Amino acid sequence: CRCQVWANSKWHNNIDVPMRVWRRCRRMYMNAHPMCEVLGCNNIGDEVDHITELSDGGDALEWSNLQTLCDEHHSKKTSTHAVHKRRGYA
Repeated sequence: CRCQVWANSKWHNNIDVPMRVWRRCRRMYMNAHPMCEVLGCNNIGDEVDHITELSDGGDALEWSNLQTLCDEHHSKKTSTHAVHKRRGYA
């Protein structure tokens, strides 16, 4: 993980990651993964998404918990997650 520089900081594994730290990690990840990572999608990525939501214990800066998504796929994932949360599935 190229964000490993933050691994021993007080922000690692913490939802309250300073915005400058997140922006740097996001920029680095988007540079390495510019396309939407949904299989079969050929769109340029618009968002860096946390695979496991931070509210569910996902790591904010760990690259293995990040994926680049286009707006369409990010919206679908976000709305699906919200519905599952409301219904108690997630």
